[in-house]
Amino acid sequence: MDLKRGAKAVQDLESNASKLSKLIPELSEVSKTLEALKKAEVTGQKQLKEYEKNLSKIESQLTESIQLKLAEGLAEVSSRTKDLYDLSITERSKTQSDLDGLKSNLSDQANALEALSSQLDILSQTVSEMSEGKKKFQSKLVKGLLFIIILLAGAVVLGVM
Repeated sequence: MDLKRGAKAVQDLESNASKLSKLIPELSEVSKTLEALKKAEVTGQKQLKEYEKNLSKIESQLTESIQLKLAEGLAEVSSRTKDLYDLSITERSKTQSDLDGLKSNLSDQANALEALSSQLDILSQTVSEMSEGKKKFQSKLVKGLLFIIILLAGAVVLGVM
């Protein structure tokens, strides 16, 4: 039995050696594939790091570019706002100056109109007084002429003339 067992063990060893010899090339191929995968992983990791580095550069460049564009835009808006503010102040000042000039002009015209009205009242009063004076003069003239006519008539009647 020991012999049978030994023969069976040898046969099992041969069978296992045969199986093992068939597995060795496959394991060798798996090992090579594994090596290739490890190299690919290392290469992939390097490429990923490079990609992340480039992405970071692009990201910082884009951020910088956006910040620059925003700063330029804000500067432009600020400049235009200041220009509009200055224009507004200039226009407000000009408008105020024009309004002050108009107010002064209207005041001068009101004063001139008041003076004209006063002079017109004086002239009207003078004309009225002259009219009364003319009437009084005409009345006195007529009375004086009547008196002269009466005197002349009396002189003619008395024969003095």
